[in-house]
Amino acid sequence: MSTTTTGTGIITLGSAVAGFLSFANAGVTDGTVVTYAISDGSAAEIGTGTYTASGTTLSRTVIKSTNSNTAINLSGTAQVIITPSAEDILNKTQSTSQTLAGPLSLGTSNAFTAGTIELGHASDTTIARSGAGIITVEGKTVALLDLEDQLIAGGARVTSKSLTTGSITLDPGDRPLQYITNGGAFTITAPADDGSLVLLVTNNSSAAAITFSGFTVGSNVGDALTTTNTSKFVIYIYRANSVAWYSIQALQ
Repeated sequence: MSTTTTGTGIITLGSAVAGFLSFANAGVTDGTVVTYAISDGSAAEIGTGTYTASGTTLSRTVIKSTNSNTAINLSGTAQVIITPSAEDILNKTQSTSQTLAGPLSLGTSNAFTAGTIELGHASDTTIARSGAGIITVEGKTVALLDLEDQLIAGGARVTSKSLTTGSITLDPGDRPLQYITNGGAFTITAPADDGSLVLLVTNNSSAAAITFSGFTVGSNVGDALTTTNTSKFVIYIYRANSVAWYSIQALQ
């Protein structure tokens, strides 16, 4: 915007320069603190100021200027714009604490680097990088799914997965503990991916024979599966290098 203000004091804003919006038309409301830049011939200034809608004025707190970082002496023909300063831009080498009021979105060609990220306020979860490929949450190392030879010093609770009665194709990725009711003859098909799981089978009054498909086993797979009502069996399922096998343990 143009200004006829002279001197080093508060700026009275004039009309918008051709091709640009006025502060008000750009959405700046009364009392908003903005980062501004002033161009006045060979003199220039960047700083922060409070916009006042009545009288359309802008105060000046100088960040940098061609006048030894103090307010430049306006000639009456200066132009004023809103612009970010270096301090406004969060860059990958930023060393000061930054608070984001909304979500942070990065394009595929951009990167975000930070020493420590706090989620919420300071007493909430803190995420940090403690070494190459090592991430910590609240000081505890996070296990990575694609990294070998990690030491796991903690544990996990598992909610067992209930399978619908009938023929099933097992999937170790569904959960390590699964269970099903034998309510009639059905087939257990080997997993399509490598992994392991434990399957609990509980017979009801309609229990019938269970057959297996896609497994490679010998003559001894453990205990025999019966159809006695309320009997329970644990079937240990494994698949490695595309070869699947199982073993059976009766619980009565």
